[in-house]
Amino acid sequence: MTASPATEVSDASRLRRRLVQQLHAHNHIRSAAVEHAFRTVPRHVFAPEVRLPVSYADDIVPTCHADDGTITSSISAPSLRADMLEAAHPTSQSGTAAEEERRVSPPDKCTRWKVWDPAALPDGLVPYTRSAIEGIKNGELYSETGWPA
Repeated sequence: MTASPATEVSDASRLRRRLVQQLHAHNHIRSAAVEHAFRTVPRHVFAPEVRLPVSYADDIVPTCHADDGTITSSISAPSLRADMLEAAHPTSQSGTAAEEERRVSPPDKCTRWKVWDPAALPDGLVPYTRSAIEGIKNGELYSETGWPA
């Protein structure tokens, strides 16, 4: 027996709220902008083939497998995603202004973050990143590209 769409939305909302509480409790969410993102983005739509509790667990969600069962693509664990967003020092819920540069820690992992206006992306941006950003700007929840041979 499958749940009704209304029940599924209610369950997803409850699980999303619980995930936000857990990320706060473990100090992964520290800003209003990151909290807003986690409260409003429905994580389960990025992996519709998995059960809701799996979508909202603080773990990776495999999305593609090779023929031998090896995971070839996944959605990042929410705690990792929150940490990366917090490292970018978000200041608003609606995007960014002009080009901006931020220092991040630890420097042995990444020396800086650069924030670009999505309408003025740099020329050297790798094609799959440009494709993903264009898809997001067009309201696409998912896109994929092949790797060069």
